[in-house]
Amino acid sequence: MGAHERALVLLLFSAASTGLIYVSSVYSQALKDTLDLSQDDIETISLSCYLGGLFGFLPGRVSDVMGARKTIVFGGGAQGLLLFVFWLVAKKLVVVPAPLPLLCVLTFLQYLSSGCTVAAVFSALSRLYGENRGVVVGMVAVPTPLADQDKQGAYRLVPWDSIAAETHVCPFDNS
Repeated sequence: MGAHERALVLLLFSAASTGLIYVSSVYSQALKDTLDLSQDDIETISLSCYLGGLFGFLPGRVSDVMGARKTIVFGGGAQGLLLFVFWLVAKKLVVVPAPLPLLCVLTFLQYLSSGCTVAAVFSALSRLYGENRGVVVGMVAVPTPLADQDKQGAYRLVPWDSIAAETHVCPFDNS
């Protein structure tokens, strides 16, 4: 497997982590039960995630300054840490008198961290695949909300023989 294919596989897995934003309904009832939150509270937490979209230019700028590899490491590390703190609060392993504001801030920051990963993924793919970037970016973008989907199946859909990259430099090699 060449540098382009390795990069794409890594980017697919990076994109999968951003799908956590779309599955909050899976754990919302547990949050209500454990932290005695109302449905309005759950919707407020969900809304705080999308407010991060107003600052969507920030992850893009981070990617421009740091490069793809460093941005994915930063975004993924921050996302993991934020989700871990969210889990600690949700499980009451860290007791917070008023968990709603903290959960909103954690969700907002998690969205921006996810944005770092997405910005790095899409900018790297655009650089790697030149004229064919639409096919490859679409392949990564479409399954993003479906984090549990088989990424290898998506990988096999790419017509590797017909994709001619404008550069042979992998963005992860020298970032």
